[in-house]
Amino acid sequence: MLSNRFSMLADAAPKVGNGLAFNVVAKGDPRAELGNNTEYDMLALRKTIDLSESQTMSLEYGIARLDGDGAQKAGDNGVTGGYSQFFGLKHQMSFDNGMNWNNALRYDVHNLDSSRSIAFGNTNKTADTDVKQQYLEFRSEGAKTFEPSEGLKVTPYAGVKLRHTLEGGYQERNAGDFNLNMNSGSETAVDSIVGLKLDYAGKDGWSASATLEGGPEPELREEPAYGKPGRRRQSAL
Repeated sequence: MLSNRFSMLADAAPKVGNGLAFNVVAKGDPRAELGNNTEYDMLALRKTIDLSESQTMSLEYGIARLDGDGAQKAGDNGVTGGYSQFFGLKHQMSFDNGMNWNNALRYDVHNLDSSRSIAFGNTNKTADTDVKQQYLEFRSEGAKTFEPSEGLKVTPYAGVKLRHTLEGGYQERNAGDFNLNMNSGSETAVDSIVGLKLDYAGKDGWSASATLEGGPEPELREEPAYGKPGRRRQSAL
């Protein structure tokens, strides 16, 4: 979830000059809520360089710090803290008639602290752990932009996305015999993507954007993680 929120924050970043764009969201803002009393502070930076009249390259970096209450009741995500970093590289080549060829490389890393409550009978314990999640993605797509009316842009696109996810193993602490262990696991997939993006810029300074994206079932290769019976891997982001 945080990966998508970084993308939206970077896309909405106002330009401050020399191709640099900057945006920030802080705890207390409704946009910084993840649910279960978990919030975050996030910074997004983007630097765009003109390679030629028809080509641009963008460098992106972001960091987020999380703060949560852990697992207070059933269904909580268990996050107590941690941080995430986002690294991106984009290349766009423009052609005549609104056609574009877009390539993007993205690497995200999440370091999460979490807790799990254990309460039954005379047992009342809290198990703590930390885990590292990594995500690498490359996507290439062709797009064409139309302007049916002033201020409105409609961009259909199609392409392919390659992604690799690595879940780090972890070992719980502070719960004695109730501590759970989990080995690392990974997943690799190739997705075909088709989407539609809408952008609107009003005369009074208001703007809005929306993206609809889908595709067929991906070609998937998964290396499962193993742990004690009954353990479900937590993935809050």
